[in-house]
Amino acid sequence: MKTIYRYIILSVFITAMLSCSSSDGPKVEGVDKQTFSIYVESVGETDSASEPATQSRRPISSVTPEQTINKLAFIILRSSDAVVVYKHEIDGWSNANNLSSVPYSDVATKQRGRMTRFTLVGDDMLEAGVDYMIYAVGYQTPSYGGYIPFKDIKVGDKFAMAETVTVPKDGYVDEIFAGADVIQVKEGKLVNSTSVINEVEEAVLVLRRQVAGTFGYFTSIPVKVNNNDVYSVRLVASHRNKTIIFGGFRSLENPEIFNQENVINGMNQPTDYDAAMVLSDGSLYSRAFNVYEIRLNKWFPGNPVDTELPWDKSEDGFLDDKDDNWTVDAERYPDNVLKLKKGSVFGDRFIIATAMTEKEISDNIPTLQMQLLSKNGDILKHWNVSLRDQSTFSKTRTIVSLPEGNKGWTIVSTEDNPETSTCFSIVRNRLYTIGLKTHDVGYGEDTPIGIWERHEFVKDLVMDSNPEWNIGNDIIFN
Repeated sequence: MKTIYRYIILSVFITAMLSCSSSDGPKVEGVDKQTFSIYVESVGETDSASEPATQSRRPISSVTPEQTINKLAFIILRSSDAVVVYKHEIDGWSNANNLSSVPYSDVATKQRGRMTRFTLVGDDMLEAGVDYMIYAVGYQTPSYGGYIPFKDIKVGDKFAMAETVTVPKDGYVDEIFAGADVIQVKEGKLVNSTSVINEVEEAVLVLRRQVAGTFGYFTSIPVKVNNNDVYSVRLVASHRNKTIIFGGFRSLENPEIFNQENVINGMNQPTDYDAAMVLSDGSLYSRAFNVYEIRLNKWFPGNPVDTELPWDKSEDGFLDDKDDNWTVDAERYPDNVLKLKKGSVFGDRFIIATAMTEKEISDNIPTLQMQLLSKNGDILKHWNVSLRDQSTFSKTRTIVSLPEGNKGWTIVSTEDNPETSTCFSIVRNRLYTIGLKTHDVGYGEDTPIGIWERHEFVKDLVMDSNPEWNIGNDIIFN
């Protein structure tokens, strides 16, 4: 069962707002400034019913919520005609050495991240009696091929479309945040349109992570499978989207008609398949994608026979803490950014949300498969990754899409969720993990998954899905 709402990313089409369309409404006498707050939330979406280096990528090195974006851009537009009345960019967002933003935490709501207060003065102040939308994107440069939000949009232009970003060829998904809300002027103050009139508070815009993330943490890896050398550990997916739609924001929903859960805001699946999966009948499914691949010789170097293969220095048949040649892959995780238990390996990636179709689910196409590969790419061993507790968030899912031609306001549909523990959609702002890695800099409670346990391969690889992007109460701000 599917319910579709034309979601107001751009409310130029809402006739209910036309009565507030005057662009020259009165300012409140004696008021010389208007302030609002922008919050970039580090944690993930819930299922409740109610400055970087030139290499911009940050690893997902634990479940600790972080953000390392360095820019935040926003526009303010009139809701009645979608004309932009203000545009601004904030630099150095996550740089602790300036005052662009500061950490915040609310234990009661589990919200945490970074925030700033912004002030409008003089002619930039907004008019009373008019509904406005503020729309913002927080991002890293030069991610997504040098993406710039609201590029070429000037004050006075109409902005009648949803913002999107696409991964360039040979590029990768990076962390990015976005959000939007409708604001008004009441008693001279900027407030959210949903505020109770008798409880006027300062307007707040919340940006949330628009991509998902995943990591795997492993140890006790056999160096041979059926007498074939193991070259790498690889996670592959049956779907990959290239474009993110910045829409379907929780802040804009009408709770009486629409409950946002499990938001899938990706589109534009390519056909440049670079991996394969083994299906339940033993056949090879060639339309798959590499999520991450852990080259084992980068973690266990020094093989005297073949340097492209890992070196089991202890000669016990396994790559683990008994091998004193173990090291962290400095090419992928430079500058000691990652602390792990000795003898373990780690892989991670940000990913764009994707939806499994009912046909794929009925055909039992897995969403994710973990594999041990040979040097020539043969799949020596595989596991279909399953969710540990899929029932906790499987009632409905939310699809964010664009109309034909990818222009205009977003379309948001809610539908019954047909997924299973191995055939599930990837939703935005959620962290999918195999193994426990709680913090970047400590590993006392970390638990990598043993590939070989009790004299046999581990039977199942189970993935945790963390809607809050963290599992503890400790907060680390970067």
